[in-house]
Amino acid sequence: MSKGNIVDNSFVFDEPKEPEQPLTKLAQGSFVYQVQNVDLACCLLSVGIPLREDPPYVYAEMADNRKVIVWNFENENREGDLKTGDLVKAFSEDMKFIDENPAHPFTFAMCSMKNRQKLMEHLKDSVPWVAFKGRGKGLLLVKKGSKKEARCIAKGMTRTDPMKDGSAPKRK
Repeated sequence: MSKGNIVDNSFVFDEPKEPEQPLTKLAQGSFVYQVQNVDLACCLLSVGIPLREDPPYVYAEMADNRKVIVWNFENENREGDLKTGDLVKAFSEDMKFIDENPAHPFTFAMCSMKNRQKLMEHLKDSVPWVAFKGRGKGLLLVKKGSKKEARCIAKGMTRTDPMKDGSAPKRK
């Protein structure tokens, strides 16, 4: 992952070098957990750990022009049965927590983020396909930049967006 890049309307950050910890003491015994990792932030939200109301996040630009978002979380969920510190530790343990707690709600959240990461990895090196109108109602999909695409262009075939123009195959 790269620093400060926007991917699918989300900031993507390098993984923190140390497990995230409560950084700001608000009152005696009360902490706000500050989280930079967007996957961890999503996992915490999905199990009901609320963001602080004021401020829920800090958006800052560092001296090296890196843009950073720090999410500010409460110490526990509203019911008090899930502690933010325990979940942050579980996130840093990764598969160990998942293997030992297969039915825990946080396991489902972590697995969802892992699945998202896998999907994004598949897209990293993939070549997009482009659609051309074939003869009649046909649709031809070819890899962008391929010899087949060049032949389609040379033949004067029209590039299309099958989802917008209605040429995508209909499900029965």
